[in-house]
Amino acid sequence: MNPLVRWAGLARRGIVGPAFSEGSIRQGLILQRWGVGLPGQLRQAAARDPERIAVIDEVSGQSISYAGLVARSDRVCKALIGMGIGRGHRVGLLARNHLDLLVATLGASLVAADLVVLNLGLSHNQLRYLAAGQGIIHVFHDDEFAPLVRGMESGCAVMSLPELIARADTQRRHPYDRPPSKAGRLTLMTAGTSGMPRGVPRSYSGVMDNFYAFVEKVDIRAGDVFLLGAPFYTMWGMSALCVALGVRGTVVLQGRFEPGAASEALVRHRVQVFVGVPATLARMVDLPPDPRVREEGALRAVVTSGSRMPSGLVGAVMGRFGDVLYNVYGSTESSVVSIATPDDLRRAPDCVGTAPIGVELAILDDDLQPVPEGATGRIFVRNPMSAAYADGTTRQQHRGLLAIGDLGHIRDGLLFVDGREDDMAVCNGTNVYPVELERALDHHPDVRDVAAMGVPDREAGQRLVAFVVPRDGAEVSVAGLAAYAKRGVSRDAVPREIILVDSLPRNDTGKIVRDGLRDALAARA
Repeated sequence: MNPLVRWAGLARRGIVGPAFSEGSIRQGLILQRWGVGLPGQLRQAAARDPERIAVIDEVSGQSISYAGLVARSDRVCKALIGMGIGRGHRVGLLARNHLDLLVATLGASLVAADLVVLNLGLSHNQLRYLAAGQGIIHVFHDDEFAPLVRGMESGCAVMSLPELIARADTQRRHPYDRPPSKAGRLTLMTAGTSGMPRGVPRSYSGVMDNFYAFVEKVDIRAGDVFLLGAPFYTMWGMSALCVALGVRGTVVLQGRFEPGAASEALVRHRVQVFVGVPATLARMVDLPPDPRVREEGALRAVVTSGSRMPSGLVGAVMGRFGDVLYNVYGSTESSVVSIATPDDLRRAPDCVGTAPIGVELAILDDDLQPVPEGATGRIFVRNPMSAAYADGTTRQQHRGLLAIGDLGHIRDGLLFVDGREDDMAVCNGTNVYPVELERALDHHPDVRDVAAMGVPDREAGQRLVAFVVPRDGAEVSVAGLAAYAKRGVSRDAVPREIILVDSLPRNDTGKIVRDGLRDALAARA
């Protein structure tokens, strides 16, 4: 992409000044010296707006300016150096969204450590396995996770984040002005919904292209207030943080997500951009309507990602907040794949939109040939930030395009996701996609949540089972749900079994944990 074209687009949003202006030159020189990673993004924001509030931490009650955030992360950097942690050392972080986690992340980036942001849902054995496999030498953690890290391998030290911050507070206050000769890498974990999470190291190659692609599609402007309702250990949460720093925004952090507190924060802080996942949005729209959100008129973008967005939830969110919903589709391995705008979602609530500028999509069959429009195939993507796993393996590639493990189709120029490749069931010799059944049951007025999966069947090879969460107070019957599904799906996608449950097993990003469904099925058997 022509750099001047990109710069002009960012200038229209106020993110950079006009080309060759004093502010733009200052930003450009800082990014050239410090790089486009977290240290560079933070410093360019501090140089342009040093007194702007960078973070409002509702966990600790602290607010901090961009100048203050630079100073505090500098002291964490010096504390890490004093502990012998430096370039190339692998450091793990196990914490919720709060200011201490952010300054630890920024401090580790300054010393060029390779940072592994750990999934909060890990078991003790998974944590030990991943720490050994990733070569982590030190884990910094919230106090609540102390029992989880107890008894780590001898080669991996542990320290609470409050202790690290206390050490940092004793450091000298003069600025740290030594950009790393080579940026450290940031490793994020996959969701692990069907097995052990895997690490995906991210370099900063292509980050500016992705940043521009995101703000070109989503109505985000310089100085916006962001409420981050997605955890930092996910690609989605970390990407949203980088975007917020890049536009010199104010980030509101709440630790754990609680829908009532989030709704109050939208009004109290006049939030312009709310970043969440479908599960958090579903909990928010279940609250009694708060007319103050619409009356204040500040909210300009509700941006979600991480899991499938049920069409009924799309309508509920837009009914509550207005035509401000954006659905971002991507993965830890591929970064952003497509973005659905409010106009896209009004046309087709089930879609995930179109590829942003700089991203190329293809739907291919098993022979790696393009499929006709409307036909389901494997989704391949070319993105400047696509990455391999930490063990060096990667998904299949074809002419520079990466298979992301999902099936989908394109209709009227919009991308639709039909499920995971390994979720497809073969029923009576026919390929059946569980998402077809999920979409049909989504529209039932008494269904709150639904998931479907294929299971072995002696006669058909496989059959579909649906797990349904009824709405509060609704009286639903298995026979009625089956009859409703039959009207909206192909014959082989009609569920042979429907199980009514109180809730579905989801991780922090709202994705269905398939092992949890299998456990529920086994318990029923």
